[in-house]
Amino acid sequence: YSAAQTAVAPAKAALDAANAQLASAQAAYDTSSAALAAARTQLDTAKAQITEAEPQIAEGEKQLADGQQQLSAAKKQVLEAEKQIASGETALNLAPGLAQLQLELAQSKLDSAKAQYEDGLAQLEDGKAELEDGEAEYEKQKKDVEQQLADAEAEIADGEQKLAELEVPEWMILDRTSHVSASSYLSNVDKLEAITTVFPIFFFLVAALVALTTMTRMVEEERLQIGTLKALGYKRGQIMFKYLFYAWVATLVGGAAGLAFGFTVIPIVIWNAYGTMYTIPGFRCLFHASLAVLGVGAALLCTSAATLNACGQTLKEWAAQLLLPKAPKAGKRIFLERITPVWKRMKFTHKVTARNLFRYKKRFFMTVIGVAGCTALLVTGFGLKDSISDIVSKQFGKVFTYDFLVTLSKESALKDAGFQALMDAPEQVTSYLPVQQERISLDVDGQSYDVYLFVPEDEARLDNFIDLHERKSGAVVPLTDDGVVITEKFSDEAGLSPGDTLTLENGEGREGTFTVTGVAENYVENYVYMTPSVYEDAYGSALEYNSVLGILPDDAQDVDEAFSTSLLEVDGVAGLTQMSSMRSSLDDTIASINYVMYVIILCAGMLAFVVLYNLMNINITERTKEIATIKVLGFFEREVEAYVYRESNVLTVIGMLLGLVGGIFLHMFIMRTVEVDMVMFGRDIKPLSFVLSAVLTVVFSLLVNLGMKRKLRNISMVESMKAPE
Repeated sequence: YSAAQTAVAPAKAALDAANAQLASAQAAYDTSSAALAAARTQLDTAKAQITEAEPQIAEGEKQLADGQQQLSAAKKQVLEAEKQIASGETALNLAPGLAQLQLELAQSKLDSAKAQYEDGLAQLEDGKAELEDGEAEYEKQKKDVEQQLADAEAEIADGEQKLAELEVPEWMILDRTSHVSASSYLSNVDKLEAITTVFPIFFFLVAALVALTTMTRMVEEERLQIGTLKALGYKRGQIMFKYLFYAWVATLVGGAAGLAFGFTVIPIVIWNAYGTMYTIPGFRCLFHASLAVLGVGAALLCTSAATLNACGQTLKEWAAQLLLPKAPKAGKRIFLERITPVWKRMKFTHKVTARNLFRYKKRFFMTVIGVAGCTALLVTGFGLKDSISDIVSKQFGKVFTYDFLVTLSKESALKDAGFQALMDAPEQVTSYLPVQQERISLDVDGQSYDVYLFVPEDEARLDNFIDLHERKSGAVVPLTDDGVVITEKFSDEAGLSPGDTLTLENGEGREGTFTVTGVAENYVENYVYMTPSVYEDAYGSALEYNSVLGILPDDAQDVDEAFSTSLLEVDGVAGLTQMSSMRSSLDDTIASINYVMYVIILCAGMLAFVVLYNLMNINITERTKEIATIKVLGFFEREVEAYVYRESNVLTVIGMLLGLVGGIFLHMFIMRTVEVDMVMFGRDIKPLSFVLSAVLTVVFSLLVNLGMKRKLRNISMVESMKAPE
């Protein structure tokens, strides 16, 4: 989950920032367009008003023209009147009465003409006033519209400039397998697949040993029958086919039971374990023919090889030899007898036990190897549980000591007054550290690796948030200006050690060459730590911090909800990740994997019990006459049991000790095999796991001893008196 979430956070932050800038530019563009449309509307309104005023102006001009015409007509009438007056004056001399009448008539027309002239002048003045008002309104609205147009064009230009300056965002198209839940589920499937690929090999090896011991016991018990069949003329192949057929039938029956159990019970247990973490559909028990054929075929191959080996040595003997009881192994002096001070102080029964251990070498090695294999499987099962469960506490308690991570979409958020007020509040945050981290891919000797480039603002304060130290010695790994510090997983896979050089390409496509100065413990993801000066010297560019590490007060378990809400409202804050949430998620993942470990431990314990049971059964069967003889010699039941169990217990202890040592190497091999690219499992096995493995082995041995007690007591002392010869 940490790998997926940390990988998505920078890309998501960059995408959100690009979308925000694009939305801002689009909003500015829409505002400018709206202003331009409003200005154009006002311009159209002014033009419409001017258009409406034009008829009035034309009407005024028409009235002015009419007035001028009337004035001209009045002037004409005045001239005519003046002529008439002149003529009247002339006529007055001739006819004073008539002239007086004409004069009054002319004076009346003159007064009427003057009145019309004054009306025309008034209308003309009114028309001029309306025309001047219309022109003034037109000029005023024209200036307003032109100003609005200029402002709108300026806003459009600003918006276009912002659009031009805005970087085109990089779009990533991810399918559903790239979702954090799906990737986490697939990662768990990969871990489980790796485990289930390795363990069956060792289970089949132990199963082959079980088959060998079982068929060896069966052949030894039916030695007389084999001799009789050979004496009757049966060929070796015919006799061997009987036991092969028995092994095949047992394998097929056991295989059918195993397939039924393996295709139903175990998958359901594992499926339900993962169901506590994910919302997944109900389990459907499907039969996989290829897996069934592979499993049963491998089992047939193991049992057939074991049967052929068990029958081969016996069928080489003559029929007469097979009709006689198998001669006991000849006793030999052992090395312990040469150590006189020790040998003399040993009890007689202990001396017999010591001789018998080296007398029956085949049983010795079969028991030791069988018990060692089962103990090694138990150690490996418990060790896997320790190694996988340890990575959470070590990564988020020992390596990462900070409590939360703030992801920034832009560095300016660090200078925001609201952000600084929140981060400087002692009741909310004890301390914080800006860092720059980016996920990059690099090639080392043709192999591709994904690592996080991690640069703290102040390397002197980094140890308060991340503890850089060596895993085995615990020594502090200093972060200096001499080079970079890499994590252990990356160091192992890339073959890098202190003193080697490393070339890294940052997110801007610039390459830098660095010297590895140390290797630090780390379990989740791969990191390359460096100081700001090393980064700037190598890449020739200034740092842009995109994350902030924070530590909560000692009495705080999680980030306060009000604090997180206020923090996310700050412009430039893209996200907030709590380490407790990541730890809880990984704990759930590991809890589901622990179910698989329990199944492996249970199966290993069952194999240990079967191996011990078969070997003890063979031991008693081969030594029936010997045990009957010591009963005749006066050994009590408890002494007989101690005589037989002592050898079994010693072999169990030897096998258990070898298994405890072998389990360490088997655990190391499996850890290297099942690890995924971005996770390093723990390398240590807890002392309790060794104790539990040893205790379980001893418990299974005691249970077998209890089961064999009845068989020992049922051995008749008459057996020692039989003489088939």
